[in-house]
Amino acid sequence: MATASGFSQSTDWKARYLPLLLPLGLLAVIIAAWQAIGDDSASIALPTFMRTVRSFYELIVSGELPLAFFRSNIALFCGYLLALAVAIPLGIAMGSADTVRKLVNPYLMILISMPLITVLPILQLIFGLGLMTRVVVVFIFAIVYIALNTCVGVRSVPVDLQEMSRSFCASRRQQLFKVVLPHAFPAIMAGARLGLGRGIVGMVIAELFLMSEGLGSLLSFYMTRFDTGAVLAIALTMVLEGVVVISLARRVEAALTRRP
Repeated sequence: MATASGFSQSTDWKARYLPLLLPLGLLAVIIAAWQAIGDDSASIALPTFMRTVRSFYELIVSGELPLAFFRSNIALFCGYLLALAVAIPLGIAMGSADTVRKLVNPYLMILISMPLITVLPILQLIFGLGLMTRVVVVFIFAIVYIALNTCVGVRSVPVDLQEMSRSFCASRRQQLFKVVLPHAFPAIMAGARLGLGRGIVGMVIAELFLMSEGLGSLLSFYMTRFDTGAVLAIALTMVLEGVVVISLARRVEAALTRRP
């Protein structure tokens, strides 16, 4: 019994801590290698890990990084909310009516396949140099995946459920809110998560290739000064934000789609 209990405890320990320890161990190896190969003797060389951390700290204390982070995420927040407001009703309409789907789907395919970097100057000419251009870029990047996933979710509703609701004289509004949307909700949430990831990509691209006052502008400023420590700190801030936001979105999706 003692052996079985010990084996069970060992198995529980591995199941609980091993998924966390392995990524942390790999991260420690990467940081050690980064510190070893980094070179602080020249400003244009790859900075060491400690120099990058020091630059990150200085950017935080000076207030430059928090302010740029806040300004960048205003565009992400506004563009993503706008994409949700447009894409979910559009996806429902596409999933409910073949005519709408055949009309809209080619344009969504164009947005997926088109290199949007090439149209950024045109967007800047249309919407100007301010916040609106970055909001539009985030919107364009996010809307496609939200709309397509919503459409797939609506079209996957079993026909017998819809026929049963009609047999009970349910109105179209009741069918939508009582049958279609509950069944399509997991697909809609998955599309919202994918759209958020794409929106972050759009935010980064807009910051890097358009005139802005956020993280991209700050990154360009320190690139012109050849301050590689600050450049790497800002770039890692963008990466970490994407990782954290997508991880949170996954948790929210799992919590909302968990069946009782």
